[in-house]
Amino acid sequence: MTLKTRRIIAFAFIGVFCLAAPLLMLYSFGYRMNFQTFKFQKTGSVLVVSQPRGATIYLNGQKLFSATPAHINQLLPGEYSLRLEKQGYEPWSRTILVQSGQSTFAEELVLFSTAEPQKLTEQKILWIDFSPRSNFALFAIEDNDLPILYLLDLANARTTLLQTNLPAQAGEIFKTAPKTLWSSNGAKCIAIADDKYFLISTVIVNSIQDFTGLMDENKFETLKWASDADSYFFGQIENRIFKIDTFLERTLTANEVFAHPTLKKIPDFLASSEELLILIPEKQKTVLERYGLPQSETSAIVPAVTIDNCENARFSEAFAQTQLIQCVKNSSFYFIETNNSLRMLETELSGAMVHPSGKRIILFSDDKILAIEPTANGWMKQSLEKTASKGMVYRWHNSPEYFLTLDAGKLNAVETDTGFTTALIDEGVTAFSANSAADRLYFVRDGYLWIKELYSGIF
Repeated sequence: MTLKTRRIIAFAFIGVFCLAAPLLMLYSFGYRMNFQTFKFQKTGSVLVVSQPRGATIYLNGQKLFSATPAHINQLLPGEYSLRLEKQGYEPWSRTILVQSGQSTFAEELVLFSTAEPQKLTEQKILWIDFSPRSNFALFAIEDNDLPILYLLDLANARTTLLQTNLPAQAGEIFKTAPKTLWSSNGAKCIAIADDKYFLISTVIVNSIQDFTGLMDENKFETLKWASDADSYFFGQIENRIFKIDTFLERTLTANEVFAHPTLKKIPDFLASSEELLILIPEKQKTVLERYGLPQSETSAIVPAVTIDNCENARFSEAFAQTQLIQCVKNSSFYFIETNNSLRMLETELSGAMVHPSGKRIILFSDDKILAIEPTANGWMKQSLEKTASKGMVYRWHNSPEYFLTLDAGKLNAVETDTGFTTALIDEGVTAFSANSAADRLYFVRDGYLWIKELYSGIF
């Protein structure tokens, strides 16, 4: 080989190195050539976590070797179709956006089981009432022309007979569904039927106590559980608030803890172990007052807050401890911040549902659904108008990423950020709830109580 040839080869290697070195450096820093734009772009990644695990991943229609949970790296920026499949479960799909140098999180994705539901009761039920926290239910079946009252534990599908310590005529009381007031965690329930009042414990076996005498004696106008406890609830008589202790199911007694200094009657209140919130109507506005409990001369702990253009205000019954206020006249909702300030969420909506974790709020009307997520910089809103219809019933999934709906007998699961809907039961459903873990679905169809497995395993 001549000297000239060797020099040519050497210069060629140097040239290749000079070209390859920057490319290798770009590659090591996560850059790839986008052959559509013929530009180097920094790649992004996608984290995919599903319930249940082990779902097959398809990206733009191509099957990947890894199954969920998986971290897919070195993706050029842009939109991708992501699809998950697992035998025995409904498929899941969505379009995701990968951004340069960032990770996209597709977490808490749920694939719902295609398993057939199983009948839980052999007798038709007269009515059923599910707790707001989706952990218990009361229901009645008819036996020899008398309703028999049962407690259902949604965690394990176990039923408990509740009427063994009540007089025989008590069965007549529960022929129709009672009005129920559940404590914040579902451990206790007040059932009101035919002007009779019963305290039911879901923790102590066969515990149902008639406290109609206490109600007849005091003539309480309103009853509300403490927003942070299940050992006592509060009763209102005009401008006075009484605390009723239910600890260990001893004989219930009522003790006055508050009397408003100026009002003749308290319009609406919300009470906890330490404070009392009161809504006071004024001309075209509402005043929110906050007092310490027990009451003293210095019990007003913060200044009152005025809500302008708010008439006929009340604390939303979505979950009382969230301190959500509904102005009925203009269908607006306000959220009480931790610093006692108010934040308006939305107007022209008729109902609210707050996730127990506080990570999502669903506001809805007959034709509109709005998902609201609190962030460090305020509230992020996502309209899900396509999923709404008149008369729809809503319940939360245990994950704030999903809620369940009952629409004209059909049960669906809906994603809060996209509105992606999965059909769970096609027709005939009249009442429903998932359990608190949301791995089981309970529903009434054809008068019978059914159970359906939604998925198994944990996130």
